[in-house]
Amino acid sequence: MRKKRGSLVPPPMQDQTANSLDVKLVPRRTLQGHSGWVWDVALSPDGTMAASASNDATVRVWGTSATGSLHRVFKDHSGPVRAVSFSPDSQRVASASDDMIVRVWEIGTGAVSRALQGHSGCVRSAAFSPDGQLIASASDDQTVRVWDLSTGETLRVFHGHEGWVRIVKFSPDGKLLASAADDCTARIWDVQTGECRAVLTGHSDYVRTVNFSPDGSMVATGSKDRTVRLWRDGAVSTLLEGHCSWVKDVIFSPDSSMVISAADDSTIRLWSSTSGTACGKLGPVQGWERAMAFSRDGKLVVSTADDMTVRILETDDQVWSCQ
Repeated sequence: MRKKRGSLVPPPMQDQTANSLDVKLVPRRTLQGHSGWVWDVALSPDGTMAASASNDATVRVWGTSATGSLHRVFKDHSGPVRAVSFSPDSQRVASASDDMIVRVWEIGTGAVSRALQGHSGCVRSAAFSPDGQLIASASDDQTVRVWDLSTGETLRVFHGHEGWVRIVKFSPDGKLLASAADDCTARIWDVQTGECRAVLTGHSDYVRTVNFSPDGSMVATGSKDRTVRLWRDGAVSTLLEGHCSWVKDVIFSPDSSMVISAADDSTIRLWSSTSGTACGKLGPVQGWERAMAFSRDGKLVVSTADDMTVRILETDDQVWSCQ
């Protein structure tokens, strides 16, 4: 299949926040214990646990209830841990580290079930496939790998990026991967064939984050160029401008109707995924939001800033709509 390249976009939508939807975040718990920056956070699919990955070379798993109890501390990595994700059944956690290893941890026992080795650079991202049988990882060695968890073997190595690969995500159906890199592109890959299905070009600086919409119809990217771009069928559909610094995380609301972006300008912005309208903000925000994750129903948020803590929050308004 021929690779598709992003097309030129129409003039960007203006940041029209009059009559906006400003969703207030209500603190439930601040979790302390890391001794270094927290690079990533994740929520378990069942909503009962949060995981955090830190510069202190540990992964911590916390309860999301009001008590915020600490369930596990995983310490086998020998370098900063850059990313963390839960398995679909909420029983395992995968972590990616500067030690070039992806580790898979059993939450129930605390044991390492897999130590996936093969990258020749820092591993910045690890994600479970929707069926929990595969893990994808992204590395400074400019590759993406897909691993078989039943054997621990590498199934595929994806080459094409010309810079550090920052993040990798599976599509909701598990058939595609999206990766984002310092070469100012994101790429869409076929998991089974290894084919690069699309090269998403248009950002003018490195692409920090990428995500599929829950309905699988869109891909969102966030960049150091301060913009968010929405893509359909390998081409740019909408350009979202309004942040004053680089965009570090972007996710969709559970129903795919909204895009939520966090940036180094200490703001979390809400956008309509259909019109591109800037329809509100999420807050208050404390410091630079490094990462965030939402529960499936949108009622629970876990985030981390620049103070070595993890925050568990609730949204006070469940009208996740820009209508």
